[in-house]
Amino acid sequence: MTATEPSSEPPRRRGRPRNEGLRRTILRAAAELLEERGVDGVTIEAIAERAAVGKQTIYRRWASRAAVLVFSGPAQNPLI
Repeated sequence: MTATEPSSEPPRRRGRPRNEGLRRTILRAAAELLEERGVDGVTIEAIAERAAVGKQTIYRRWASRAAVLVFSGPAQNPLI
């Protein structure tokens, strides 16, 4: 392939690739806390502590606590 030929591969994202296992760990922690404490008892701080990540790691992937909880539900992630 030369520099003028278009590539059939999708463009790569800049930076380090996201860790899918970490995403599952965060969602699993959120699901466990939701089951134990209910919606009002789940905080980003508690999710971060349970998943052993920083809060910024969660906020990089989801904009809010509500978004994390929506994606942590069994309908969204039957395998976590």
